[in-house]
Amino acid sequence: MALPQDHIRAIDQLRSRLAQLSSSIAHLKGQLESNDPLPSWPTLQAASTALGSHMGELAQTLNAQRQLFTSLHPYPLPSFPGNTQEGLLQQLLRKKPEPRAEEWIEETLKIDAEDEKAENGVGVTRGTAAIPSDDETRDLWEWAGATTAGKIVEMEESGLLDDYYSVKERREGIQNVVTGLKRQLDDSSSAGGTPKSEEDVKMEDEDESKEDQKLTEIGLDPSKPPMPLEQLLRLESGA
Repeated sequence: MALPQDHIRAIDQLRSRLAQLSSSIAHLKGQLESNDPLPSWPTLQAASTALGSHMGELAQTLNAQRQLFTSLHPYPLPSFPGNTQEGLLQQLLRKKPEPRAEEWIEETLKIDAEDEKAENGVGVTRGTAAIPSDDETRDLWEWAGATTAGKIVEMEESGLLDDYYSVKERREGIQNVVTGLKRQLDDSSSAGGTPKSEEDVKMEDEDESKEDQKLTEIGLDPSKPPMPLEQLLRLESGA
């Protein structure tokens, strides 16, 4: 039995939406894999906006013909190359989502239901933590902001922010701290101690000069800026 023309148009529209979304994803993936350095933030934001637009159009198409798409069942013709396209045939004939897709669909529907209950004023808990209301969230941020600002001012006035060591390390004894540095940190330069002497500063400069000389001997130029993080990540991943 042949499908009506409006059903054929709906299926063709769905195919077009899926093709647009697939093309946008492939384009963004190609940019991330081939560009060095990575695309600029405005470019990524524009690509993200395009993806969101295509997904919105796809969702509208699915919702507009929900009854049609949920009732359609494909039947391969005898001429379909089932021997060479067995994987595609099984996907087309599959009536339930794949297990991994089914899991995130159920999780998304559960979160949407909880959010809807929260909007209606119904108490909801997600996991073990309760979801606060807008007023509770606003009160929390107002309290946290004022409290944190006061703590920061107190730490700055006491010199803790300029200290080499944390409060916990000071409390437990800095002699037990493993810094990983070859030189010893000057304990007198912070936490209310006396400033560094000219001799200490001179020794630190000599140590830095020796480190630069070692880098030069192995073929590194210490005057050059460090390698960008994006390039380091590419080298690490083998891209």
